[in-house]
Amino acid sequence: MNSDLHPDNGARVLLERLTETGEEARYAVTLYLPEQKLVGTARVMRGGQSELEVSGDPPEWARKITLAFLRQAGIHRGAGGVPSWPRRLMRWRPER
Repeated sequence: MNSDLHPDNGARVLLERLTETGEEARYAVTLYLPEQKLVGTARVMRGGQSELEVSGDPPEWARKITLAFLRQAGIHRGAGGVPSWPRRLMRWRPER
């Protein structure tokens, strides 16, 4: 792995919370691929419904894993007992 967060393969997804309410959160999204970095925003609602807007044209598999991370945060938040939306999430997944 490069020290600048670009993986040798797959994608590294960084989500950083911009705003939150009890029902939804908006995140800055950075999608690190081996040869490029794409940025955008996302919105996720309690229960897991999410929307993603990313610059450029990310591969479909990378878009899907990013949406899955967002859904996971929304479902976890919707389960109750979680005091706030996560401030920062970073995950890596291989290309599938």
